[in-house]
Amino acid sequence: MSCALEALPPSQYWISRFNGSANLNDASYDLAIGKSGNIYVAGFSTNLLTGTDATIIAYSPSGQELWHSAINNSL
Repeated sequence: MSCALEALPPSQYWISRFNGSANLNDASYDLAIGKSGNIYVAGFSTNLLTGTDATIIAYSPSGQELWHSAINNSL
């Protein structure tokens, strides 16, 4: 799962990659920017025990991962 912040004129501020615990398929589908400037990325990650898990990752405006949370599909 990757997220990149770019600006005009085209330049890259930062890029971050998230690799789920299974080291397999992970993907981002949407993102939102909060009032504080934090970036929230939603997608999925693969877990060997639970399969495909919904995953949300929060990044600071500078690209530092603040936290991530996975909701396993075994529920």
